[in-house]
Amino acid sequence: MLDDGKIELRVTEATKTAIHTTVSVSGRLSSHKGVNLPEDTIPGSALTEKDLKDLAFILKQDVDFIALSFVQTQDDIITLKNTLKIRRKLSRKLKSRKPLQTLPKF
Repeated sequence: MLDDGKIELRVTEATKTAIHTTVSVSGRLSSHKGVNLPEDTIPGSALTEKDLKDLAFILKQDVDFIALSFVQTQDDIITLKNTLKIRRKLSRKLKSRKPLQTLPKF
């Protein structure tokens, strides 16, 4: 899905270097639009090395609220909470169906 689900693609072939798709729901696509993969899991943690470095700066700004996108497992939340070391309000943005299967654990 592209542009918050307004455009839908179906993968017809995937290799190590390319993904071939057909458009199942068309629309106008402009720059700065996102890609959503609600049926799949994105490899890796929701927190990148850059995110962890940025958190050090963010915590010095006395923020009240932190949002974490692409949460897939409980480990993503645990890593963020351990990094924060202090209590902050935390919002979890679920971008695929996988976290919904383990939502009670969150």
